[in-house]
Amino acid sequence: MVYNNNGTATLRLRGGASLDGNDEPLYIVDGSIVEDLLHLNINDVEKVDVLKDGSIYGARGANGAIVVTTKN
Repeated sequence: MVYNNNGTATLRLRGGASLDGNDEPLYIVDGSIVEDLLHLNINDVEKVDVLKDGSIYGARGANGAIVVTTKN
């Protein structure tokens, strides 16, 4: 789901409930965890994978993961 939050897109992959109150997915760009994707230039993106179950990244991926690969 993508929500409009005062002009900013909010992504939610696994629903609205979480034990710690954080329901944001984990963002990974070229293997590194980042806070958001706002710094990315869309023209630099080669591939985007959306993982509903990001548990391969541990507990931080419990709400899913957005994995971005940029062009080399």
